[in-house]
Amino acid sequence: MAMLARGPRPRALDDPLYVPRSPLSAEEETARSEARRIVRRALVSYAVASLGALLLVGVGASVVAESVARDGAVHDAGFYTQKFAQLTVAPLVTKDLAAGDPQAIARLDELVKRQMAEHEVLRVKVWSADARVLYSDEPRLIGRTYEIEPDDREVLETLGLDAHVSPSTKPENEFESGFGETLEVYAGVRAADGEPVLVEAYLPVDRLDALRENLRSQITPLVVLSLLALELLLLPLAVVLARRIARGHEERATLSRLAAHAAESERHSIAAELHDGVIQDLVAVGFGLGTVRAVADREGQADIGAAAQQLNDIVREDVRVLRGLIGSLAVGDLAATPLAGVVTQAALEAEQAGLVVERDVVDVAPHSRDVHTALSLVAREAIRNAVRHASATRLVVRLARQDDHIVLEVTDDGRGFDPAGTTTAADGHLGLTLYARAARAAGGGYTLRTAPGTGTTLVVRVPTDGVPQRPWRRPARKR
Repeated sequence: MAMLARGPRPRALDDPLYVPRSPLSAEEETARSEARRIVRRALVSYAVASLGALLLVGVGASVVAESVARDGAVHDAGFYTQKFAQLTVAPLVTKDLAAGDPQAIARLDELVKRQMAEHEVLRVKVWSADARVLYSDEPRLIGRTYEIEPDDREVLETLGLDAHVSPSTKPENEFESGFGETLEVYAGVRAADGEPVLVEAYLPVDRLDALRENLRSQITPLVVLSLLALELLLLPLAVVLARRIARGHEERATLSRLAAHAAESERHSIAAELHDGVIQDLVAVGFGLGTVRAVADREGQADIGAAAQQLNDIVREDVRVLRGLIGSLAVGDLAATPLAGVVTQAALEAEQAGLVVERDVVDVAPHSRDVHTALSLVAREAIRNAVRHASATRLVVRLARQDDHIVLEVTDDGRGFDPAGTTTAADGHLGLTLYARAARAAGGGYTLRTAPGTGTTLVVRVPTDGVPQRPWRRPARKR
């Protein structure tokens, strides 16, 4: 018996519930790819920033742990030395010891060396207020006088405590030069006779280093692991935010595409309305004026015939202008023509209108159909504005690739205008503003430099990969 295969059964084409999935258009595929690229970039940025933060915090934790360990070791050494000085040394520092009595020195020496062996103390000295060594486990130091430094004298006078690492190079360290760096701890106590004395103990730095390394090895991994756990907990949130940003980018691209399509459809509708309505009416008026002129000439009314001829000329010129406007509105599929071709054709039209045109146009390919259309419209509008409204005599048109951007620049020497003023269809700048906004919505931005009497320069920059490299602003300043 054959075994039945499990899994969902593919729907047949005649299944009434079957709805085939329509393939994505090139623009939709580009937008989706761009969204995935944004997510990857965001996650890579998050990972790099997280690793950098972990490294920085790890180094900081290591430094803090080392400082804490050192302070802790010094505190422990000071606490031990102070108790050792109070409980062991001070009761045996008598007048006999100060006088150099061998028996008094021997009694203290026995107890001190026992404590030194138990706690790894390298050297012990007992100082009097007049800077004389009353006792030391190195007998050659007993009775000698050295200078007590101000910080150590303050400890003696206040019965305080002080500790620091010393290289053992002072005159009093004549017999400690082989110790190298040591931790010197000073404790001020009162002797049995009530006089203040200074007890100095030398401890090895190795213990300090060992404690510091031990504490650092405990604190640093704990801090780093805690931060790593926090980063892992935040990773899903980062993914969600990155995907939300990508969706927003995809939605903006879709809206821009729909706006471009809607604008194109509206232009065709207006062109059709002009062609089938206004132009036909004007042509009929022209025929009527021709008839009026013929009748006037036959009747001998020359003034009426002349007036009819003038009106007929005006109507014909208006028809010619409207037909040219229809050609501008009812543009074909701009994306089917290379961008360099569109810009060059518009520049040639300016040359035919009598302007001196300087062209620097290279073949560049925008990353999407929408950006191609937006740049084409901006180029056509900027060049035609220079011809129709700017009273310009010279025009510079440049299309180039600069770093990671496509740059379109149109400069004329016309009359210019005030960019801070309200732009309307009457002054010829409304379409230019709208197209520049469309270019900015497509991922780029534009700069407009103009002022009355100084000409106009429009620079449009669009990133080649569809993602703005930095925020764009449109400054309105006078040259």
